[in-house]
Amino acid sequence: MGAVLPRGHGQAPLEGDDFLLGTCDALVANPERYRVYETVLPFDAKLLLALHGFAVAVLAAAAFAVPGGNRVFDHVRDFLLGLSFIGAFWLAVLILHIPRRVVRRSDAFVFDFLVISRTVPLVDVLELVVLRKGSHFLQLLQRWKVFPFGSRLHLFFGMRSSEVPRCVLLTRHFLGNFIFLLQDPVQFLLDNQNPLTLGATYRTVSMARMREGESLQSKALLTIPRGRVLKVEEQLGRRVLVTLPGGTERGWISYISTSGTMLLAREQNGSEPIAGTVGASELSRGGDGSAVEMGLLLHAAGAE
Repeated sequence: MGAVLPRGHGQAPLEGDDFLLGTCDALVANPERYRVYETVLPFDAKLLLALHGFAVAVLAAAAFAVPGGNRVFDHVRDFLLGLSFIGAFWLAVLILHIPRRVVRRSDAFVFDFLVISRTVPLVDVLELVVLRKGSHFLQLLQRWKVFPFGSRLHLFFGMRSSEVPRCVLLTRHFLGNFIFLLQDPVQFLLDNQNPLTLGATYRTVSMARMREGESLQSKALLTIPRGRVLKVEEQLGRRVLVTLPGGTERGWISYISTSGTMLLAREQNGSEPIAGTVGASELSRGGDGSAVEMGLLLHAAGAE
């Protein structure tokens, strides 16, 4: 389990061109550097907290409104006060266990909370995934035999939400597991995936716009339809240089859109490609390649 650390990291942040997109080589080469990802509190979680706080306020107001001088009324007032105190305590627990930001260091993740920070060494991580619906979370628990699908017991920090994409970090320990939403999930995907396999064959799972250069402002060459096979030659962040069969067309496309959409799928031994199976998480400790991919997000047509 990660140790509880005092707030503050005392190291220089890694920003802009200093960070090598698509890999973690920059962090390995510069262990004193780190990358920061700000989290967001989803709307349904905000609504839940607001309703919880309102209920606590109503109970407290009702307790103080009960007249005194009568044994029955005194018991009712004590009961309502007890409920309000329990509700206030639980509300504080909910707020305190929501991560405010995530810090990626060369050898660990650091989760900053309102009061403390918790460090999770990478060697303790079982799987890091980005999920697009609730059933994927259940599949994750089932794959690792976590209760109720097995004997493993894991407590997750963070709040469950219906909003996507949701990030889940599963570790070997009971208390070192996290659910969180990020302001920039695309950057997180790029930074924590292995790079694409150069020379490998991929297939588009959505229309993709090919451009002459790596820049999105370069000349548009053509639109590649969904289901087209191509070969990846070079990668710069979420942009990849690809060649279509026969070498007739060559240019740059995005394999992750600005909204976190996966536009490519890796060909799996001649079978149908699985959307999102592009560059497995470097943090998986088991399972087959298709089961541990990051970026399980819905695809959109014609994205860049």
